[in-house]
Amino acid sequence: MRNRAPNPVAVELVPTAPSPRDVVQCRVRTSLVTEDPDYGIVRYRYRWTIGGKLVRAVRSAALSDVLRKGVARSGQDVRCAVTPSDGRLSAPTATATATTVSR
Repeated sequence: MRNRAPNPVAVELVPTAPSPRDVVQCRVRTSLVTEDPDYGIVRYRYRWTIGGKLVRAVRSAALSDVLRKGVARSGQDVRCAVTPSDGRLSAPTATATATTVSR
């Protein structure tokens, strides 16, 4: 049987306008029923960057990951890139970016 890559996903950052005092969550938006056309277990590679510099990388089957508070300073771009994989094939990487604001 031929293996197919997981379906593409969308991601979002919560909160959408974080401050340096916020824990930032990266959430994967997908359907648990259709995340993989072969019904395989999907793992997600989360890559967090701040100002283009990698600050966290993790693989998990979870539909979210968090960046601890205080990592980004005000005015910096926080980016979460998520790549779904079934262990053999990967779907396209989805990204979400926000600029931190002071409150």
